[in-house]
Amino acid sequence: MRTILYLYHTSSIGGGSFCLLNILKAVDRNKIKPVVLLNDFGPLVGEIENLGIKVYYLKELVTVPYNSSMFTPVKIINAFKIITGLRKFKDLLKSINPDIVYVNTMMLYPFLRPAKLLGIKTIIHVREHWPEHEHSIQRKIALKHIDRYADYIIAINSYSLSMLDFSSKPKTIVYDWIDLSNRYEE
Repeated sequence: MRTILYLYHTSSIGGGSFCLLNILKAVDRNKIKPVVLLNDFGPLVGEIENLGIKVYYLKELVTVPYNSSMFTPVKIINAFKIITGLRKFKDLLKSINPDIVYVNTMMLYPFLRPAKLLGIKTIIHVREHWPEHEHSIQRKIALKHIDRYADYIIAINSYSLSMLDFSSKPKTIVYDWIDLSNRYEE
């Protein structure tokens, strides 16, 4: 049985977290042992634990901004959190010992590196639409990091996939789906 560690930066209920939840519900538990890493406790945690999946926490699991300047006080603080978090994440990886690290958003790309350096297979799920000429330095850094440390790329649509023009990388499109039928209220 292979262990997959799923990373996501928030435990609130929303688009990306719904999609992660749907992925976790669809995992063949006879072949895969899913575990999840979030940055804090929130509504998503209960839903994941109800599936019988262990949740770990790393408060420094924060995203790199892509659609705003990195030079605001909050973003600078987050950059320091990421640096600290990468060391803690590496220790956590050694403890969990996953076969695969699945990063559920492009903006957690720095967390690919420690996994890859430990010999763990990495998957990144690109949910963002990052125009080529918007925050181009940040985009270039992100793409270089993904090219170097991601083994497999999943994108939510052809536009997101087109941002990642790495001919040598295996990649695919998996359209996000969100089943809201059990959340409907009058």
